[in-house]
Order: sequence, then C-alpha cells, then structure tokens
Amino acid sequence: METAIILPNDGYLRGCLPRDLFKSLLDEALTSRNHLTRETGVVDIHGDQTCPHYDVSDEMSQKLMQVLSPKFDEYNQEDFDKHLSNAKPVIEYFIKKLEALDNWNEESIEAIISCAKEDLELPMPKIGLPLRVALLGRAKSPQLNATIYLIDKQVAIERLKNSLSAISEC
Repeated sequence: METAIILPNDGYLRGCLPRDLFKSLLDEALTSRNHLTRETGVVDIHGDQTCPHYDVSDEMSQKLMQVLSPKFDEYNQEDFDKHLSNAKPVIEYFIKKLEALDNWNEESIEAIISCAKEDLELPMPKIGLPLRVALLGRAKSPQLNATIYLIDKQVAIERLKNSLSAISEC
C-alpha cells in the first residue's frame, strides 16, 4: 500500500513512500524529538485506508529531514569505532557503485546492497552498519535503501568520501 506524503518544502521526502517506511520515519522523528507528538497538529492524516495522505507541516518536514539527513560534525565515537573504522572496502565499494548509478531509486540502491553482500562476501550488518555511520554519523536509521535514497545522491557520495578521510585519520 502506498502513502502519499505532502510536504510544504518539497524537500528530499517527495511523492509516495511505502506506508511502513513513512511510519518508521515519522515514529523516529517523533520519538527522537520528543517535544513533538501526534497531537501537535504537525501531521494531518486524511484519505481512505487504502491510500491515506499525510499533510506534513514545515516543522515536521524539517524534523524528518534532521532524522534522515542530519548535518553532523562528528561521528558517534562508539559507532565509528565499532562499525566504520575497519570498513574501508565497504565504503569504497558503495562510492563506486553509487557514482555509476543512473537511476536513483530505492530499488536500484537495494540491488547494489544485495550485490555488495555477494561481491564483498559480508553479512548485511557488516555492510549496513558502516554505511549508516558514514551517512548519518550513527548506526541507527530506518531501512537502509530508503535512507540512502532520501539523503540524495550527491550528499550520500560526499558523506561516504568524507568517511574515508575519517577512516584514514584513525
């Protein structure tokens, strides 16, 4: 089932996202920014059960963007040490594959993730956790392919390159 998300700033979160992804993003935004609740009026839910629409206010749109794509000056040190410091091959692989990607969508990114498991002969946690830390500064995020997609191609590639520099410095 698809859920329409109507954003006032037409930012990274455009169009329709799967309902479970939107719920995950909204729940994370609401819990990580606990001064917001569903009762604050920042999200207006309407439409029928098969395709509900969420009108998202500027405030909630900005909160979702902060959850998905926060600007960070430093990595969570524990997450960096545990997941990113030894993940140079994973990061290099994703830089190469994402730079070559012509069709920027969740399915294409998921295909790269699936290939990475085989090509790098690594389990998903050894791929996903370093990518999350490189892209968001922390190991926790919603579904990986959607997170990468929503960050934006150039921003994702820039953050991966920045993480290589950080790995080299440690």
